[in-house]
Amino acid sequence: IVRRAVEIAKEAEDLFVIIHLPEAAKKEQIWYYRLGFRVELNRGIKPVAAGQKGPTSPHYRIRPGTPRDLPFICRVNSAYSASYLPCGRDVDARTIEAGFLIYYSQLRINTGEWHYFIIDEVATGRPAGYVIYQPYPQLKEPNSVYTYDVAVAPEFQGRGLSLYLCGAGETLVGDAGGGLIIGDTSPDNIAA
Repeated sequence: IVRRAVEIAKEAEDLFVIIHLPEAAKKEQIWYYRLGFRVELNRGIKPVAAGQKGPTSPHYRIRPGTPRDLPFICRVNSAYSASYLPCGRDVDARTIEAGFLIYYSQLRINTGEWHYFIIDEVATGRPAGYVIYQPYPQLKEPNSVYTYDVAVAPEFQGRGLSLYLCGAGETLVGDAGGGLIIGDTSPDNIAA
């Protein structure tokens, strides 16, 4: 089956074959490792109860993003995009940076399809970070969201603001009746 999957990928001119395995599937992980597969992403899932509220801070305010926030989102993303290199792949950092800049410059913040949140420093009114959630409906958890991206501006690093940005997702899902928050991280990203 794997050999045929590789043939199909090559025919389609794809560069990679991706297998999704649960953490508990140790035997399958070893088997795929022996076939040349390597871990690229770890998926985290957080259940959120109906009515649950995420952490907040009196020094920072979470607000919905607007189209005027797009330059800020692009600036912050560009500060980190080279670190988004897929684990185990030989990919040029500049190619990754260019791809992110092109994609992020075309985000449509006001469509209502995805959820954009900005965290502002109350004392100065300056934006400090953002989070983007994509609807990720599950049969049993229809209000779930996928954490597309979360980032804090370099000048605000080290203040724990990601906790409040992710808290916006908890409040979003809790207000919708509960569900899941899902996110992927590189195995190299210990902090995440």
